Amino acid sequence: MYNNVSIVRNKQGQMVGRIQDRTFIKEVYGHTHMLRQPMSWAIDCDMFDRVISPNCFSIHILDKDTGRKYICGVETFKKNKHKLNRKFGEQYYLELIYWKVQ
Repeated sequence: MYNNVSIVRNKQGQMVGRIQDRTFIKEVYGHTHMLRQPMSWAIDCDMFDRVISPNCFSIHILDKDTGRKYICGVETFKKNKHKLNRKFGEQYYLELIYWKVQ
């Protein structure tokens, strides 16, 4: 089976994830990247609106610290997201209660 993979880069040109089979996949270190207040995962607003939302059905966050995979549908993310800016540009975040953990 053919798997089409596209690299996703932020505005600065840094690789932040990939799209594979209409799934956005982002690998991170949870101890650094998971929001603590509230416990959630965040995604750059521009990247979500411009790349993820129109091209993907689901989002997978792979925590390299724990080996856990956090899975959420793009529609669930859209419906329940909140916005913040904590010195890393505008981001949408979604609390952990909306993510399925594997």
